[in-house]
Amino acid sequence: MQNSVFDPTEVEKERQVILQEVAMTNDTPDDIIFDYFQEQAFNKQPIGRSILGKQSNIKKFNSQHFVDYISSQYNYQNMAIAVAGNVKTDQIANWVDKYFVNFGTNNIKSFEQAKYTGGIIKKAKKLEQVQVVLGFEGLAYTNQKYYAKQILTMILGSGMSSRLFQQIRENLGLAYATYAFNSCYCDSGVLAIYGGTAVDKLSLFLQATKEEISKIQQHISDSEMQKVQTQFLASLAMAKESTNSRMQRIGNDILDYNKIYSDQELIDEFMSINKQAVYDIAQQIFSTKPTLAVLGDIKNSDLSL
Repeated sequence: MQNSVFDPTEVEKERQVILQEVAMTNDTPDDIIFDYFQEQAFNKQPIGRSILGKQSNIKKFNSQHFVDYISSQYNYQNMAIAVAGNVKTDQIANWVDKYFVNFGTNNIKSFEQAKYTGGIIKKAKKLEQVQVVLGFEGLAYTNQKYYAKQILTMILGSGMSSRLFQQIRENLGLAYATYAFNSCYCDSGVLAIYGGTAVDKLSLFLQATKEEISKIQQHISDSEMQKVQTQFLASLAMAKESTNSRMQRIGNDILDYNKIYSDQELIDEFMSINKQAVYDIAQQIFSTKPTLAVLGDIKNSDLSL
């Protein structure tokens, strides 16, 4: 980060590796579908672009591009150093003072704010399955309704006991894998549902998914609320078993919130969410313009939302 020379020979080697990674991703339907979804959810914006980048850009980058980028975007203003393990605070401070010395203090270039767009994107390709992601505008991770949205997502599609898994896979047999997920940024977010299904079952899959979306806005049981609360407590406890998880959480808290949240603060906030709050956020999110990304042998499929 501070003293790399970005040797042209090494840059060229890595360029070829990344080009192969792009090719691999393009050949992996249940991976590339999420890029298509993101592209449509945030159309023609930086947040909607693939992390891997365009091959045309990858082919023209040179050493100076990387040197310039680091000098303009990596400095003391946007850096957090997080450590977890058998170390002493003064020891860490001494290391930082000794080794982190070559960063600038120039203003970081501002980024373009995300603006959710939605819509339908279809990619026809000869495949055995159809890959589907259906999503809606979500929330930023700083939004006070964040945990209500998290509970909604967990009940809807997190784990084998979730509604989507039980109905779409276990009861209807329409998909091997299906789940809901959150993507939250500093200024926006999405709540989305993934599934892989047969071409002739696509309409049934979408209909069953929309029915589950409708049901969760009308009824959530006490047992479902208790279950996600137990899952949250368990995941929090399990994360403490890993120093890597502790380190990442500290770093994320500093960068995202400019403070470190204690376990008890997180527990209190999560446990304060009631069913009405989940109903409210469900109605808010599912009333937004949907985004539908579909990849597969769908030339003759009629897709509408």
